Amino acid sequence: MESTRASTEAGQLAAIDVNTFTSWVAALSAEERAGTSSGLRPDGTYMPQPGTESGFLYGRFRDEFRPAVEAWLASRPLANPDAPRTPFAMPEYRLQAQDRAEELEQRAEGFVTQARTANQNGDNYVLMTIMFALVLLFAGISTNLDNPRAQQMLVAAAVVIFVTGAVIVANFPKEL
Repeated sequence: MESTRASTEAGQLAAIDVNTFTSWVAALSAEERAGTSSGLRPDGTYMPQPGTESGFLYGRFRDEFRPAVEAWLASRPLANPDAPRTPFAMPEYRLQAQDRAEELEQRAEGFVTQARTANQNGDNYVLMTIMFALVLLFAGISTNLDNPRAQQMLVAAAVVIFVTGAVIVANFPKEL
C-alpha cells in the first residue's frame, strides 16, 4: 500500500516536471519568435531573464528537477546532436518518491516471501495432522477386526505412516 502511494506520488511529480518543462520550452520558443531575450544563449546555456514567462517557469522547476535541467542544458542540446533529447533522460533526474516506492516494493516482496513460506509450513503441518489421524484410524479399526492378519497389516501401515510422519515433522523448521 505504501509503495503504491509512493509510486503514485512519483508519477504525479513526474507529470508536474513534464508539464513545467514543456511549458518552459513553449515559452522559450514564443519568446525567441517574438524577438525578445529569452535567456537562451547561442552556446545553448540558459540564464533566466526577469519578467519573462520562461524565466518565471524556470524558477518554478521543482528542486529535484532543476539539477537534471541544468545538466541537460550543460550538454548543449541545441548544438550537440549526442545530447539527451530531454532532461528526463539524464542520470541527474531522480525522484525520491520513486526511489522510496522501489525500496518499499522490495520490502513488500520480502514480506510476501515470508508469508508464502509460513503458509507452506502451515499446510505441511495440516497434512501431518491428517497423516497422524490416519494412524489413529488404522489403529482403531485394527482392534475391531477378527482376522489377526488384517489386524497386523493395519497396525503395520499405521506404524509406517507414524514413523514417516514423525521423521517429516522432525525436519520441519522450528521457529519460536
